[in-house]
Amino acid sequence: MRLVKYDQVLPRDQDLIVKLNLSWTKYFPACSSQPWQVDGVLTTLLADGYERRRIHHVENKTVVTDPMERCRTWNGPSIGSRARS
Repeated sequence: MRLVKYDQVLPRDQDLIVKLNLSWTKYFPACSSQPWQVDGVLTTLLADGYERRRIHHVENKTVVTDPMERCRTWNGPSIGSRARS
């Protein structure tokens, strides 16, 4: 992100939407936002001074997913766990 100077086009004084691509009821690696990639984006944004309260995640409803079901069955690390500490 820093290599492409993302912070020159994403202002810190406005809300920022992070679009997730979730298909986690059944995990399809080529079609899903990888947890470590989402974690890396959030960690970088926070480390570079973006305010947590201005970062919002969204998912559209074009894919049949049940995020709550996946949260109940997910055994991996929490998304953004490093960013929350």
